[in-house]
Amino acid sequence: MSAEWIPLNGLTYDPKDDVLAVITEPYEHNIRHPKEIYVSEDMGALLAVEAIDGDGAKKIRSWTWRY
Repeated sequence: MSAEWIPLNGLTYDPKDDVLAVITEPYEHNIRHPKEIYVSEDMGALLAVEAIDGDGAKKIRSWTWRY
């Protein structure tokens, strides 16, 4: 999924199925078998998230967080 300026509504991880779900409007993007997840924040505000899947591909960049 590639888009600009879509607000991030949530992130969830299901350890049973090993899936990271990225919830935006109007999409939900599932990353199966994430190997690494990096988070950047400033004073508690989420700035960016990057997930690397089992093949080593970068799957997520950054978002505007919806409060």
